[in-house]
Amino acid sequence: MTTDPPTGISGGSTFRETRTLALIWIAMLIGSILLFTAWVGHAHHENLRYVWAEAIALATVPGKFSVFAGLSPRSPLDPWGIALLGTFVDTFLAVTLALGLAPFLRLPGIGTWLKTAHARAAKALREYPRLKRMAFWGAAIFVALPLPGSGWMGGTFAGQLVGLSRLMGVAAIAVGTAMVTVAFACLAKFVGAEAEPMLKSPWLYVVGTILLALIVWMLWRKFRVLLRQG
Repeated sequence: MTTDPPTGISGGSTFRETRTLALIWIAMLIGSILLFTAWVGHAHHENLRYVWAEAIALATVPGKFSVFAGLSPRSPLDPWGIALLGTFVDTFLAVTLALGLAPFLRLPGIGTWLKTAHARAAKALREYPRLKRMAFWGAAIFVALPLPGSGWMGGTFAGQLVGLSRLMGVAAIAVGTAMVTVAFACLAKFVGAEAEPMLKSPWLYVVGTILLALIVWMLWRKFRVLLRQG
């Protein structure tokens, strides 16, 4: 009996997973081109060029807060449209990074450490399957928290640290991004632009950090309980 050759991180991600990620990447790229072309053909907004600026903002420093740009009359997308765009951008970039993890893991120091950490966490998830759901939602909630570095890049490495496969990590990022962008779109629609300064309050970052610490503690506590039961 033959098995797929391991690739990616810690040998836990197989060649089949890499092929699946590549197919998803190609499908998303082709689908986005077709959808954008069709949308441009039917839209008559004079500022269509700003879609690219909004996509870049969603993927970089402004991140999830770019949803509030949809309140501007100059924006070709409303907050709901930017929320959808943000989910797509983060998911596409997460797939791209997942495909490119192998070169990063060959780096001395941090690459070796991440590979070892993932291998240990993945082993725990295999031995205690009930932890997998908690790990998935922990990574998704991490992405959804309004914290610096909790987007597609931070979510990818968080997913690896808790032992998720690359596919599961991408799914967690998609779910987490959808959660936060939809929440921001709701605030933009029902509260307006005043919600953005509220969300950028330092107190929110403090609360977000506490929530993240609580999630990590709950995961660790559950893991210890399962170890005792095993």
